[in-house]
Amino acid sequence: MKGRSNEEIGDYIHFYSGVGKGLRAKRGVSIAIHKNLKEGINRWEEIDEQIIMLEINKNGQNIVIVGVSVPSNEVGVSVPSNDDAETRDSSYIQLENVLSKVRKVRRYS
Repeated sequence: MKGRSNEEIGDYIHFYSGVGKGLRAKRGVSIAIHKNLKEGINRWEEIDEQIIMLEINKNGQNIVIVGVSVPSNEVGVSVPSNDDAETRDSSYIQLENVLSKVRKVRRYS
């Protein structure tokens, strides 16, 4: 997936975040929501090419959707290089930061 943007596809709005246009598309993440939720979208944020966040208000409730695509280090799943291991570790740290922000917002809403 390349670039960072959103687009309408049929009845859905597709939010996506990927690598830069000039790079090989080896990472990316997206969230698709029905377009009847469009009016409730508060904001969306592309954290990086592996994490995206969407805030929606539906029926007076604030909903935060976090889309994540991070490599695993489970048994049987190989991590081909140190670069990938570093990317994975940094992505998990970034994910923790995003989840901390979501928790703070939820506490004060």
